[in-house]
Amino acid sequence: MAILRCTGCAAEAPASSPGFECACGAPYDVEHAFRLVGRETFDARGLHSPAPHDSGVWRFLELVYPRFPSEAVISLREGNTPLHASAALSEFVGIEQVKLKHEGLNPTGSFADRGMTVAVSRARANGARHLVCASAGAAAASLGAYAARAGLPCTVLAPAAAHAPAKLAQARACGARVVLVRADCERVRALARDLAHAEQLDLLDACNPFRIEGQKSVLFELLVQLAWRAPDWIALPLANYGNCSAFAKALREARYLGLIERLPRLLAAGSLPDPASHGARRALCAIEETRGQALAITSEQAFEAKRAIDRAGLGCDLASAAGLAGAREFARRGGIGPEESVVVVLDSHALGAHAASDALGDSVEADLGALRAARTG
Repeated sequence: MAILRCTGCAAEAPASSPGFECACGAPYDVEHAFRLVGRETFDARGLHSPAPHDSGVWRFLELVYPRFPSEAVISLREGNTPLHASAALSEFVGIEQVKLKHEGLNPTGSFADRGMTVAVSRARANGARHLVCASAGAAAASLGAYAARAGLPCTVLAPAAAHAPAKLAQARACGARVVLVRADCERVRALARDLAHAEQLDLLDACNPFRIEGQKSVLFELLVQLAWRAPDWIALPLANYGNCSAFAKALREARYLGLIERLPRLLAAGSLPDPASHGARRALCAIEETRGQALAITSEQAFEAKRAIDRAGLGCDLASAAGLAGAREFARRGGIGPEESVVVVLDSHALGAHAASDALGDSVEADLGALRAARTG
């Protein structure tokens, strides 16, 4: 049994609710009534298990979406991403125990696939007719792929002046309707919500809390790979508010269920956010919950970390390198001891930022009427 609970006023809503924001304006979180389940259940599953447990997300069905029917799962066998050790990157950070969890090796090249498999599965099980999201990159590509897998049409809205052409080209190749909007990211997200409401579409934005449930599986899979011995630190990009919230939630639930004995600390690095937004506040609270650290780094530090990751043969996009840059800087400051262990999560594949060869077409005005016409035109 699952419910939606407001992260602001704690009001409840049914899990089948079409909206993901409370009347008070704060986003909902998914709250599960877990059944006790042991480590052996998850240790016994893997790539060679029957579907859907061959997925690195649905391997943890009891932790991600308890009681969801297996036959309703929309999966591309996401997850199952490697955990790399690298002597060169340990030397770069300045401590001995550094590993990298490479989420860029998901089906569409980013962590977004973990959340999208859950959100799209839920949407189709609830009778969705058409999916929509606002995204400048990874989520667009992911929605395109999972909507195609589900046999559902989808629309992606992206800011005309700031998007990743290769990711939007991925979405369009899968059949998504991609609409460039002459507006900033916040306005595009608001328009996606308006469009979803006006046209009765299912919204698959970052505000969809079922995406957070899928993103939790990064941590569950990492713990299996470490034989349930949690590292001291988990480093990730601060710009990914959803992963900050998802990781803290996963750790809290794993501790509650007795799967781990202690909580690792989150180290999120990047540009320090404006705490006025709900997403930023939730991310910062999640970091604080683990006694972790939000750390500002420069673009030069991120470039240096990306160069080290690329030279180690792993590769990632620039935004993903923030976690390694943060681990290095924090270790230099003495925040991470030389005997402590760190797992760095890389969000995306190195090819995700490369330019697409095909044009995405003209942009439209930031107007609901123009969007409705562009979606069906």
